[in-house]
Amino acid sequence: MATRGAVGRGRRYAARLLRRRNMDVRTGILLPTRRTSGRAMSRRERQTAPFLAFIDHPIGPELPSHGGVCRIGGWIASGRGRSCWVAVQVAGRDPATFEASNSRPDVLTALRSDYPIEDPHCGFEFSLEVPDTPGGATVTLELTDGEFVASVGPYRVQKKTRAATTRGDYKTVWNSVSEELDDAKMAVTCYTDEEEYSRTAEQTVRALQSTVGIDGDDVVLEIGAGIGRIGRALAPLCKCWIGTDVSENMLRHAAHRLSGLENVGLVVTSGWDLAPIASESVDVVYCTVVFMHLDEWDRFRYVREGLRVLRPGGRMHVDNFNLIGEEGWKFFLEIADNVHPLDRLPNISKSSTGDELSTYFERVGFTDIDVHTTDWWVLVSGRKPAPA
Repeated sequence: MATRGAVGRGRRYAARLLRRRNMDVRTGILLPTRRTSGRAMSRRERQTAPFLAFIDHPIGPELPSHGGVCRIGGWIASGRGRSCWVAVQVAGRDPATFEASNSRPDVLTALRSDYPIEDPHCGFEFSLEVPDTPGGATVTLELTDGEFVASVGPYRVQKKTRAATTRGDYKTVWNSVSEELDDAKMAVTCYTDEEEYSRTAEQTVRALQSTVGIDGDDVVLEIGAGIGRIGRALAPLCKCWIGTDVSENMLRHAAHRLSGLENVGLVVTSGWDLAPIASESVDVVYCTVVFMHLDEWDRFRYVREGLRVLRPGGRMHVDNFNLIGEEGWKFFLEIADNVHPLDRLPNISKSSTGDELSTYFERVGFTDIDVHTTDWWVLVSGRKPAPA
């Protein structure tokens, strides 16, 4: 059986989870308080802690509702190896029950040394339709192992109006996350360290040298230049470097970063094409760490636009994280398992495969198409054919 110390350590585990999310640490671990018959637990029964539970979301007394649907999740860890479930009471309706059977290896890892839990299938995650009632509906949860019960709530349902911004509204999405320089850095790369920025920029330049090549007399264009991370490293190696981006904020930061270079130009685009760029005016087009933030149709559109703006014999390079690579697949699963569909940001990363990207190149008319994959990345390049 669990000891007082085990329960205390469980509470500290919950506190760590809460701090990680900048939440109120007073919420803490839930313990059963009564039997299913309604009788209060005895002191001895409370000391043995038949189960521990935790509500991951909602946090606080309000239950956000998006279009009449609320999301509830957490875990119930039985110290007796019992199946557990959640009974949900919504504003006078008959209770609905949901089994706690989702895999939560994080809970098993955190509690196993101090609490007799062996099965990681202790999580629950469900969406709940709630009525639109005058004064707002309330929701109460009862977590149980069939013998003991922990109650939580009532939560007051709070209507939330989801932002109208969609993934395809690239200008609004990227301007909204790039007002300040550090915010812009985090939105693109998830770090702000300048040394790391320089290191990864040089790494990208080497990749471009090995795929499309960069010559001193080339006019080079970047799709999605952001704050000019790569431009600062690449501009000294070519005749002219043109950075395009949908976000005026991003290019404002890029202008500051590239202010000492005389062979650079910055161009604001729509987010779907390269309309401001003249046809057959550049030698190299590249797009790196951008396709993950675009819908598939817009990836294709940029490949097609790349062919248009390239001179005959010009080269194009694109990349994305690789769905079928080991690290790329782990990243895909991390999003699938940890980001609820209602919480997906419009700029969330989406993967590609070599077949997808090479198909775009083939369909628009590139030749000499090369596909290179790693555990993380898929890189595709091609050449615009010269007139017959």
